[in-house]
Amino acid sequence: MTGKSGARRGLLWGGIASAIVLVLIVSLWFFPWLWDRSPADGLVTQGEPHLVHRDDGSAMWVAFNEQEEAVRGLDLEGTQLWSAYGVRHPGKNCAASSSRVLCLTEEGLTRLDLGSGSFRLVDIAGEYGLPAGVQVRDFALGADNSLLLLVAAQPFGEEAVLLSADGERLGSVELKLGDRRRPHPAQYVTHLTSTLHYVSSRGALLFGPDEEHFSLLDAATPGAGVTDVAGRVVGLAGGYAVANVSGEHQIVNLHGEVQAAGDAAGLLIGEDGIEPRGFFRVEGERVEAFDLELKSLWATQVPGAKVAEQEKEAQPEFFGYRPARHCGNMLLVPTGGETLALESDTGRLAWRSAGRQPKGCVAGKAVLAGERDAQLVDPANGGVERTLSVQAESVSERGILVNRGEGEWVVHR
Repeated sequence: MTGKSGARRGLLWGGIASAIVLVLIVSLWFFPWLWDRSPADGLVTQGEPHLVHRDDGSAMWVAFNEQEEAVRGLDLEGTQLWSAYGVRHPGKNCAASSSRVLCLTEEGLTRLDLGSGSFRLVDIAGEYGLPAGVQVRDFALGADNSLLLLVAAQPFGEEAVLLSADGERLGSVELKLGDRRRPHPAQYVTHLTSTLHYVSSRGALLFGPDEEHFSLLDAATPGAGVTDVAGRVVGLAGGYAVANVSGEHQIVNLHGEVQAAGDAAGLLIGEDGIEPRGFFRVEGERVEAFDLELKSLWATQVPGAKVAEQEKEAQPEFFGYRPARHCGNMLLVPTGGETLALESDTGRLAWRSAGRQPKGCVAGKAVLAGERDAQLVDPANGGVERTLSVQAESVSERGILVNRGEGEWVVHR
C-alpha cells in the first residue's frame, strides 16, 4: 500500500509540475512581455510616457497615469522632475505633440508648463481671438501644433475653429443643433497622439457617430463649410487625407476629390514618429512615394509585392492601419505581409522582411514588429542587431514603448 500511495503521490506531483511547466510555456509564448522585467534594459514609468521637447530643445518624458489621474515629468534617465494631479482621463482629455501638451479640464482648455509641471488655463480670447468666456467642448492637436477647437456657439449650436500653432484663425464651420460631428472619433481615442494626423494648418477632419463617414474642413476656402466623404479615414497631412473606401485606399484633397488610389495608401512618417513627410501607395507590385504636396518622388516595381487582404480593410492605426516610416536612408513600407525597405531617394528595393511591420526608428535603428516580439535592425541592410520579447505599443525616437498593465510602462532603449 505504501508503495502504491507513494506512486500516486509521485504521479500527482508530477502532474502538478507538468501543469506548471505548461502554464509557463504558454504564458511565455503568448505573453512574452510579462516576463520582460529587466529594469536595466529599459526605463520604467508609472503611466504612458511621451517624448516632448522643451523651448530650449532639450528632450524629456511626460508620463500620464490614468489610474492615479497623475502627470509626471521625467528626464531621459527616468529621474522625476515634477508631478501634477487631478487631470481626469488624460488618455481621452489630453493630447501631446513633440513640443506641446494640452488638456481639457472642468475649468477649460489648459496647457502644461513642461518646466514646472503646472497646468495653465489658456487665454482663449487673448491667444486665439475667440469671445471671452466661450466654452471649449472638445479639441484636437495636430503634429504641427495646429489646433481644432469645438466651441459653444449661439444660440444652441457649436463652431469648429481651426487655428495655427501661433493662434491665427485659419478657418471655421458652424455646426447646427443636433450635429454630432467632433474633432476625433472619441470612442476610439485611447492615447495622447491619436489626433496628431487629423489636423494640420491646411485643414482638419471631423467625425460623426457613423464610422463609415467623415468630413473635411479646408482652411483655404473660408465659409465653404465642410465636405462629407464616405469611407474610413486613415489620416491627414498638409492639404490631403487618406481614406479606405470599400477596400480601396484613396488619397483625396480637402474637397474629397480623389488624387491617387491603390490597394494600400497612407502617410509617410519621419524618424521622430510624429512628423508627416508625405504619402505612399501600393498598387499590385508598384510602390509610389509622394511629398506633402502630393508630387510624385518616385515609383518602382517590387517583384512579388502584394498587399494582404486584411490590410486592404485596414482602418485608422488603432484598428491596425500602418504608415510607412523613414529610418536612415530607407523608407519602410508595410504591405500587411512584409516590410519593404526602399531607398528613400530612388525607391530601389534594398531588403524585405516577411511577417513583420515597421513600427518606427530608435537611435538610427529600424523597429520591426512581429506577433510576439520586436527586432531592431540596421536600416541599411536589414541585419538584425537585437530581438526583444515584447509587444511594442509604440515607438519614439528614444525607445520602444511597452505597456505592462496596471499603469506601468517600459521604454526599451
